[in-house]
Amino acid sequence: MSSRHGSSNTSADSVLAGQCRCALVLEPRPRHRTTMTRNLSTLPPEIIGEILDYLPRWRVLGLASTCRSFSACCARIAYKRIDLHDLERVKSCCETLAFNYTLAGYVREFSIVLDPRNCRGPPKATFTPQFNRLLRSALQNTSTFLTALELRMPNGNVNSCLKRMSFPQLKMFHVETALSADLAQFLLAHPDLENLRIMGPMVLPAKARGSRGACIAMSIPMTDLKKFAGPPGSCAIFLPGSKVNDVEITTSGNPQGPDWESDFVDAILKSGQPIRAVGFSDFIYRDVLFDLIGERLSNISKLTLGFTETDQVTTVLDGLAKVLPDLPHLYHLQLTPPSPHRLDLAKLNEDLLDLDYTLLCQLTHRRETLSVCDLLTSVTWARLSNSGDWLPLFPTPVGIHWWFQRTPLCMHIQRRVISHLANDLADMDDNDDEDEEDVQPDVHKLATAVGFIVNRAYDIPKDEEEDSSDSGGEDEGEHEPLRVPVRNDKGQLVQPYSDDTNAEHWDMFASIIGFVGLHPAPIFLQNMAMFDLFLPTIDTPVPLLNDAQKELMGIIMDLLYNSFNEKNGIKLERYFRNPEEHWGKRTMTLGVAFQDAIIPISCLL
Repeated sequence: MSSRHGSSNTSADSVLAGQCRCALVLEPRPRHRTTMTRNLSTLPPEIIGEILDYLPRWRVLGLASTCRSFSACCARIAYKRIDLHDLERVKSCCETLAFNYTLAGYVREFSIVLDPRNCRGPPKATFTPQFNRLLRSALQNTSTFLTALELRMPNGNVNSCLKRMSFPQLKMFHVETALSADLAQFLLAHPDLENLRIMGPMVLPAKARGSRGACIAMSIPMTDLKKFAGPPGSCAIFLPGSKVNDVEITTSGNPQGPDWESDFVDAILKSGQPIRAVGFSDFIYRDVLFDLIGERLSNISKLTLGFTETDQVTTVLDGLAKVLPDLPHLYHLQLTPPSPHRLDLAKLNEDLLDLDYTLLCQLTHRRETLSVCDLLTSVTWARLSNSGDWLPLFPTPVGIHWWFQRTPLCMHIQRRVISHLANDLADMDDNDDEDEEDVQPDVHKLATAVGFIVNRAYDIPKDEEEDSSDSGGEDEGEHEPLRVPVRNDKGQLVQPYSDDTNAEHWDMFASIIGFVGLHPAPIFLQNMAMFDLFLPTIDTPVPLLNDAQKELMGIIMDLLYNSFNEKNGIKLERYFRNPEEHWGKRTMTLGVAFQDAIIPISCLL
């Protein structure tokens, strides 16, 4: 990633920017065409496609202009999964698929998710008959090989687009529309679905019109169905005889009668498999629901509670306090506020994370098996494998600094880094015109300053054979290379500076550990010469880390090491509790940059 930063007239900015250039620079990508690329271009497209499947998606798209064979294979990959969120892009893509049967044949997953706030004008002006015909033509051309279809277009006439249409290989179908007679007929023609989600009310008639008409009392057998979401009354239609073990109930209305909750719980239990996950979205909660969950759904391992109104938070938290002791297998709890009230993650601060942490401690006290929680701030929290401490999976300056503060090293590292930058201010000003390679000694000095603190925290004694000249006169004897091992993306231990030819690489890594501790960076950038006003002087020895703190510091270092220089990040299953293989192959990585934030989020897959 780039290391751009805003212009500044202060010399402090130039110092920090200079350090960042040398400490955070990434290896440039080769621009020439390699021998491997020339050899691959002679292979059949099917073989090239299989090879490209192993590459990250963002790298594959960059190869499209290499040669004709690569362009065809990249088109297969690019159109394999289509995910659209903008109306103009939807129209453009549907036009392409409607008139290009070859590209339409590549599509396996097709998703349209539109926010009604971004659709200008009334629905009739947005979803015109011309648009519906275009969408229907695109769906018709993709129907043969399509395996997943998601249509979430509020106020869009989805039913007319799907009428008398067949998708022989369809396994997942999500739609935001009412469960009407037309939709019921479409679902009757697709009994092999494994994942069905209907986000809308039931509008089926009480009595069927004709022998094959749809009605409330109808049954649509889906023996392969494993995951279902829909309005309460639809459970009795789809779940009997199915393999559903994950159910989500949606409703936009008020509870209907005293036995309303009991009726759909009865329908849920008609599934042929034990229910392991239960969710409620846009729901109105009553105390009786939590009683039923504790009595009849006590084997669930995941519980999702979505809100319609924010004033129901107290009702839900009181209900959780009552039901959690009755759910011995629960490991994943998800609280979802209404969309208009969801917190903008850009505004998330450490005070809100502290509130989340306090709530998590209270919930864990009632149900120790909890391992993953998605709270009202929309941040996912997970528990470390050994210590069981909760961490927010929010790898931004705010999140990483919150992690750092759980160790006693944050202030020590801040002090050393700022002191180093301030003392070298004059030297850096004199060397502004020199090449970046000339700054490497300063990077090495900063790396050894950070290495000293980390080594002492892990109780690693100073190597007597270490050349004392590395200290450079600043804090004599408190400079030494990092000797705490890290784990690579395969989980193998790597010893820093084990290879003398790679010393600059480790200097960069140790320097990044120091720069991460500078949050909030704007305080120091405003006037570095007065950093003592913001950072208390630390004269105490570096504290020793206990086992829990070492585990936390270890994940910080591993995350940084496996993120910079375009590495693959860390696998969550290696660091966090992983009941029922929850994390799968998901990884967490950081992008290294310097623009308002030192460590912005790169991806959490």
